[in-house]
Amino acid sequence: MCSINHEKKAIFIHIPKTAGIYIRSALTKKYGFELYLFERPDHLSYCKTDIKFNQNSNKLYKQFFFGNKIHGIIEYYKTSKYLSDFMGMDDKKWETYYKFCFVRNPYDRIVSGWNYIQQIYKYDIPFEKYLEYKDIVNEDEYFHVFLPQSKHFYNEKNEIFMNYIGKYENLEEDFKKILLTIGFKEEEITHNKNKPLNKLKHSHYTEMIKDQNMLDEINKICSDDLNILGYKKIEYINEIAICNKKDQEKDEENKK
Repeated sequence: MCSINHEKKAIFIHIPKTAGIYIRSALTKKYGFELYLFERPDHLSYCKTDIKFNQNSNKLYKQFFFGNKIHGIIEYYKTSKYLSDFMGMDDKKWETYYKFCFVRNPYDRIVSGWNYIQQIYKYDIPFEKYLEYKDIVNEDEYFHVFLPQSKHFYNEKNEIFMNYIGKYENLEEDFKKILLTIGFKEEEITHNKNKPLNKLKHSHYTEMIKDQNMLDEINKICSDDLNILGYKKIEYINEIAICNKKDQEKDEENKK
């Protein structure tokens, strides 16, 4: 889940459930990036896993699987000489290329991740019940739902290894800023901004978080992202309605 443009010396890190498919598709079709979606040869030992897929899992999906409960995307790719060689990368390029990603409101993302897993694995597990399974889900589920977004932009030295972190909630403006920064001209930014995101329908996170205990559990799960990404932590359940109203107002602004 890494896209590279060697001419522009730029790398996109696709953090799951942050409009990554939309971004990487635009980068591939319009801006000369190549997508790398491969498992490293030592995946099982490096990630300390013996993952077994659900029988309903898509075979093609398994082929490109590299989910895990330990390593973020940069660390996963950067520390593999095999993958770096395959992608035409070396230590100097990893250090000097312009690296960017997008993040999303942790409350919104955990609901989106749960919904995605329901679709992929054909589950029918209520959101509040699924949260109880955090420590027993397989690596792919953990990777999409519970692994912190912030984990993906640290290198193997536990240093933030990102030049720009865009926000899902400010997607097009931040995406344009990135494209201009890496050397594209205004008139070269031609992807279809009106194309709908690849969204799976689900209720708004404010409707999914139903009581204080559930909110406390999510705050615990998302604590790293809430501390690092700059999103407001919801301390009390009676704040949920206010958050819903603010998000709706933001959505209306983005449609204008």
